[in-house]
Amino acid sequence: MDTTNHDVASPLPEVQKPVLDEETKEALKLITGSNRLGNTKWRRLKIKRFWARVWRMPNDCWEWQGCKNPDGYGRIGGFWGKKSIGAHRIAYWLTKGDVPKGMELDHLCRNRSCVNPDHLEPVTNAENNRRGNSIAVRNSKKTRCPKEHNYDAINSRGARICTTCEKEKLKLWRSNRKNQTLQQ
Repeated sequence: MDTTNHDVASPLPEVQKPVLDEETKEALKLITGSNRLGNTKWRRLKIKRFWARVWRMPNDCWEWQGCKNPDGYGRIGGFWGKKSIGAHRIAYWLTKGDVPKGMELDHLCRNRSCVNPDHLEPVTNAENNRRGNSIAVRNSKKTRCPKEHNYDAINSRGARICTTCEKEKLKLWRSNRKNQTLQQ
């Protein structure tokens, strides 16, 4: 009888590590065989240290359990001689190779601490920003003003505006100004 609770996250043991085909294994051997990680002993220790901090979650994400930055991205030091680097970048590098120049990794699962290389896609900075959930992205997707009129013009500063609401604001401003001059 299996008494394992599959809903609870667990460390990624040897048997749960991704199954790599022969081509990927050869590429991984070439990658880790380079002098980027130092001598062989240190190379093995760094890779082992990295995978020891990865837990497989029930939603198929590989959650980083080490240090995280304030934005929730996993960080690890000691790779490439840098102080620290994104854990997702290391996972991608160890399994798929270098991130293409001018590209950055987008988390398709939207989990910033996920290091599953199948959940990472190299994209341009502009595409990564478009896929994000920042205030600017949310506002750029809006097509109607708060009063449900369509944004139908662009002002002198390049912002989208609703001409109906702008006319109402101008009318209100003029009536207030007229009332102020009459009271004086």
